[in-house]
Amino acid sequence: GADPAEPQSVLVEQGTITAIGPSSRTELPVNALRLNLQGGYLMPGLTDLHTHIGTSPTELLGQNAAGVQAMVEEAATGELLVYLSQGVTTVLNAGDFGEPLPRWSAEIDRGDKVGPKLYSAKYTRGPPGTPDGGPEFSYATQSTARSHVAGADNAGYDMIKIYNYTPANALPLIFEEAGSRQMAVIGHFPQTEDGVTTLDRGLAAVAHGQAYFWRWGYSSFGATQALNASLRNDTSIIATLAHMEIIADIWGFNLPAIQEYRARPELRYLHPTSRSLNNRGIIGSRWNPSGASPGGLDPSNDYIASYLRRYYQAGVPFLLGSDSPTVLGVPGFSAHEEMRVMRERLQISDTEVLAIATRNGGRFINRWIVGSE
Repeated sequence: GADPAEPQSVLVEQGTITAIGPSSRTELPVNALRLNLQGGYLMPGLTDLHTHIGTSPTELLGQNAAGVQAMVEEAATGELLVYLSQGVTTVLNAGDFGEPLPRWSAEIDRGDKVGPKLYSAKYTRGPPGTPDGGPEFSYATQSTARSHVAGADNAGYDMIKIYNYTPANALPLIFEEAGSRQMAVIGHFPQTEDGVTTLDRGLAAVAHGQAYFWRWGYSSFGATQALNASLRNDTSIIATLAHMEIIADIWGFNLPAIQEYRARPELRYLHPTSRSLNNRGIIGSRWNPSGASPGGLDPSNDYIASYLRRYYQAGVPFLLGSDSPTVLGVPGFSAHEEMRVMRERLQISDTEVLAIATRNGGRFINRWIVGSE
């Protein structure tokens, strides 16, 4: 929150900032490569801690479709570049459909792939037959909970993400095994157990600010219980407000809003499968369900913003997450839109928004991922 400091020198050695200070007092190696950025600004990179990189081809076409793996690689390569081009230097992939995320992360770390620092959370959804049932590698039962978490850890995943119908009898085992491996558990509130219980198990972050509404609705008592549980467990909230604003705008096939969305210039940076997925959601039942009418989501969005302001003022840590590119957003661009919407909806300053997008994200990663910097 301090005023900009100038003139400053920054020393980077082997990819790590090792010194920052007044240029007159900061000693630099004689053979250092010097970049004169006089007149510019240097700030921390942005963090986006709710992304789904490379998932669109699989979601659209299925895991076993011909050529889908090549499209996954193509989509991810482009998305990672766009994140970086918009100043997003750290991302958390919050759930996968079999994409080789640990490999991509290693390739970025080695310099073989261009992109932001990439961390990943392994999906732990409900089994087939439940509303969010996923393929075998993405769900856990009571008998497979520990092995699922262990397998994710051994494969190089950094966190576990629980979902709407993760089985109740699997949840304590998931948290226990993840804790023993120093892996954070993030995600939704499973409908299979009380949400306060999920928070008290040690949920590190709620994947959406809207998740409290999905679990407790308009109950002020439930919202207060959830606030208290979030505070005592130091649970962060990944707000994901911007994509819900877009959904609310186009809800009920609001044609002017749909036309405005489709005219966004940044959409050209989406992989074709992402554009197809978005269009299917716009014209189909996902964002145009039977009985929906324009403006129908405005009351719930206003209520969500009201309790999130209360949570923020009470001291719950907030994180930036865009849910891009799977829900109408564009990698990188959505992070900037999320900052704007958070500022408006949470009624906070530019400085506070920037702290959420940089410092808070860095602290969260440093706390929950062993060996992170």
